[in-house]
Amino acid sequence: GPAAMTLDHLQAGNRGKITHLLGEEIMQIRLSSIGLIPGATITMDHTALLGDPRTYTVQGTQVSLRNSEAEMIEIAAA
Repeated sequence: GPAAMTLDHLQAGNRGKITHLLGEEIMQIRLSSIGLIPGATITMDHTALLGDPRTYTVQGTQVSLRNSEAEMIEIAAA
């Protein structure tokens, strides 16, 4: 199938479904603690420019993620 996409490639206003968390366990725990878990739907906010960190909405909650964190989140089309 197609290569997995990571959250840092999501375009503003688009959404995806989290499929897998990469990286070390401590990173996975941090991401999970703010609602970034497999199955959750995540949207990159329209207001997010090509900045770092960027703002996303996951399950109705706004979260701010550095691009280095977004690279650890695999997503699929939602």
